Amino acid sequence: MIKNLVSISLLTSLVLLGTGCGGGGGSDNNSTSSSSSSSSSSSSSSSSGGTPVVDTTPPVITNQATYSVEEDTNRTIHLTANEDVNFSMAPTPHFTLANADLTFAAPEFNTSTNAVNEYNATVTATDTSGNDANKTFVFSVKKKIVNAAVTAVPLGDKVITNNGNGTYTYRGLTWDVSGVQTGQDITSAQNMCSGSTRLPYANEILDLLDYDRASTATHATLLDNDFNGTAIYTVSEFWAKPQNGQNLFVNVKHGGVSYENNDTAVHAVICVEGNEPVSHTLNDEGNDVVLDATTQLEWKKMYTSDRKVMDDNLTTSFCQDPWRLPNINELRTLIDPVTGKVDGQLMPEYNSRKDNIWSTTKFVDTNSSTERNFIIKATSVPFIVNVDEVSSSNKNYTTCVKEK
Repeated sequence: MIKNLVSISLLTSLVLLGTGCGGGGGSDNNSTSSSSSSSSSSSSSSSSGGTPVVDTTPPVITNQATYSVEEDTNRTIHLTANEDVNFSMAPTPHFTLANADLTFAAPEFNTSTNAVNEYNATVTATDTSGNDANKTFVFSVKKKIVNAAVTAVPLGDKVITNNGNGTYTYRGLTWDVSGVQTGQDITSAQNMCSGSTRLPYANEILDLLDYDRASTATHATLLDNDFNGTAIYTVSEFWAKPQNGQNLFVNVKHGGVSYENNDTAVHAVICVEGNEPVSHTLNDEGNDVVLDATTQLEWKKMYTSDRKVMDDNLTTSFCQDPWRLPNINELRTLIDPVTGKVDGQLMPEYNSRKDNIWSTTKFVDTNSSTERNFIIKATSVPFIVNVDEVSSSNKNYTTCVKEK
């Protein structure tokens, strides 16, 4: 009798296991798939009622969508998404996709009338559940800058080389991004950057900024997007090389340069390796025009009568074609990289109390509704980059620029 009861008990247990009793429902080898991801986008799971929950949420490609590239150069971006995906792309002229690296081979800049120097590629991201998401990337081709190693840098997105060892190279300088240290005083900063490295000049740090972002409502940093995800992308202020006995720091969130008069102040440190800058040579060409032999930019001299309000009249009629008002990167080339000041030839009658020079580059401050433009303080030694309010009573020097 006991033997029969044991047999019945075992049989009942096997039946119960087969029908899923006592659990959340039965399962077989094909009902779910495991995922190493802990996110809510795993491929499927079982609800308490036993019905599989299938992921139908498409992935998100997290890269920015627009880039600028000089003609006849290649630009590669590493694609990223918010979950594990495979990237694919239909054959597209000038573009190649290898794994997660999208490369654009920029053609020669098209100078034809009404030519559009923009090229698009649509990439598809497919997650482990088979959900697809498309993103179109737009690459704008810019005409190559003559003597690009020394001339004005592009206002927006740049081509900065990731060397793969924690360093990045741009315009002949190598930046030790992985070696960035925060919370350092100026003495520690100078000791850190020694031997083959040095503290960068303020203007060299400003070269790394994407000033196009300054005209948008949000800018956690103006550092070029090539640094996104690195140690410097969340830093706000960096020490620059002292000039003329003044300690300087650069605010990469606001794109400005300031004096640091507090001997115990601390900022971040990034070291750079490369040649020291050399002074620019300015040649007076007559007719109140000065040529910068290094950048091959021509400038109009500035007189007291050229102190103007920044308004529509100034932007549309002060400079006559082919002359134009300078953007902040063009304006910064007037600052001698060694002396840190603007050559007196450009401002024969300057008033040291009213020494700002307008740029056309706008700065949007989320804490203020006042319109502002970037300026340089021309007679400060060394120079200062700041912003100034655009108002009916606020006058600054104004100059015009054009290529030689």
